[in-house]
Amino acid sequence: MGNSFWGTGPGLDAFVNYFGVLAGVGSAILGLALVTFTLQVAVWRTNPLRQAVAITTLAELSTPVFYGLLFLTPRHPWHVAGYIVGALGYAVMAFHVIQFMRYKATATSFDKKQMWGILVTVISFSIMALHTCGGSGMLILSSPPPISSIRSR
Repeated sequence: MGNSFWGTGPGLDAFVNYFGVLAGVGSAILGLALVTFTLQVAVWRTNPLRQAVAITTLAELSTPVFYGLLFLTPRHPWHVAGYIVGALGYAVMAFHVIQFMRYKATATSFDKKQMWGILVTVISFSIMALHTCGGSGMLILSSPPPISSIRSR
């Protein structure tokens, strides 16, 4: 049947292709972001508020890659991924808010809009953490109805 903590079982095997694509596409987008940050190093390296934006962006883009890769490992330990991603996500957001508060006097309108964007990040990481703790994980957000419910109609 499978271990309920790890979420193993025949139902999760149907998501292997989905998480494989998620990890592949996420890796490509993360790679493009890294190239962009490398080519435009002067834009973010000299400004502490832009450094916080760069770190937050990389953390947000790393999430689907990490989540997908951890799901693809044997036994699908997606609960562990949810805990790790949630904790690191909150740490990155706290760092971003602290940096903004420290350098608020030099903040531009871009930096202020980025702080509003933190709300979206808080909501998405909270959903991930809550669903993982509730035992249903990210599968609730992306799962089609079970085959048995379709057949019974």
